Amino acid sequence: MNKALISSVGAMSAASLYYLNDQKRRTQQAQALERPQANSFRASYANIPHYKKKDRGGEDAWICNDQLIAVADGVGGWNKKGVDPGIFARELCNHVTNKFNSLRTAGHKGRYEIDLWKLLVNSVQDTKARGTSTFVMAVLDEEDAHLRALNLGDSGYTIYRPPQVAQEKADFEKLFHSEEKQYKFNHPYQCGTNYKMPWHSDVHLHRVQDGDVLILATDGVYDNLRDPHVETCLQ
Repeated sequence: MNKALISSVGAMSAASLYYLNDQKRRTQQAQALERPQANSFRASYANIPHYKKKDRGGEDAWICNDQLIAVADGVGGWNKKGVDPGIFARELCNHVTNKFNSLRTAGHKGRYEIDLWKLLVNSVQDTKARGTSTFVMAVLDEEDAHLRALNLGDSGYTIYRPPQVAQEKADFEKLFHSEEKQYKFNHPYQCGTNYKMPWHSDVHLHRVQDGDVLILATDGVYDNLRDPHVETCLQ
């Protein structure tokens, strides 16, 4: 989580765009610095598809912005029916992004005002591509230090807290790891074609602080990297 001077940057851009006089610009910048700073993610992503799926860009999709991050893992069984599940996953992420941005534009700020179940269900309803996907997402409240997360299936998320005293090889504390949900072995909870709407997704609210590390990943990561491996990477 990173606190960015969003208001200050906006004021400077407006000053340049509208050619405000020097005095007015300084006043707006001073006012912007006095406003509360918005909580935001400092996020990045990585995708390493299976070599047989590389030409299609893999079957995963993701969202990565300052308030919302998400991962969708297209279910590979659809390949046997001649359907590329990556198309479904990407369209689903596109709908989630657009609906989330619309809610933010309308003044919703994330913690309680954005219903994650409804956001995912409405996005699934609007997705026209055939296929299914697991889904995990997290929304950071702009004003309060709370993170709300949803998980459906065998992807998941983990929250780590860095050591309070900086020292070499200090351990990160694992605060939370989501629970994997499957109908049976290799048949995870999922959303999409021929599946019920994902009202049964797990949703959790977490208290977080500046510097906490949040990892969202598919089962391809969690099946191959155990906690010690991840914690070594964090160090």
